[in-house]
Amino acid sequence: MAAHAGPLRFGRWRHEKRGLGAVLGRAIWLIAVVAALVLVTGVALTWTHADPGNDIVHGLTSAGGRLATPFRHVFGDADARERLTENHLLAAGVYLAGGGILSWLLER
Repeated sequence: MAAHAGPLRFGRWRHEKRGLGAVLGRAIWLIAVVAALVLVTGVALTWTHADPGNDIVHGLTSAGGRLATPFRHVFGDADARERLTENHLLAAGVYLAGGGILSWLLER
């Protein structure tokens, strides 16, 4: 019997999948979510005019730039911030969709 603490239940989920495929699927999903968070955080920092000299801001925006490299020239807006936003959000969506599909396939 699982231990209870108010509305929280500690113990195993009933439909928990096991095996290498489930572990790899969860790892791929986690990587996709982290990549999307880095991209969206980079966009937010760009639109709020965060100081690029800050090490954290620089690290997040450069990591987001590297993650969005395959999508760099998809949109050709004249405004650099809008172009960055469109390309980074497209990249985040593709990473989430691809990660979700791969995760689902591996967990089956």
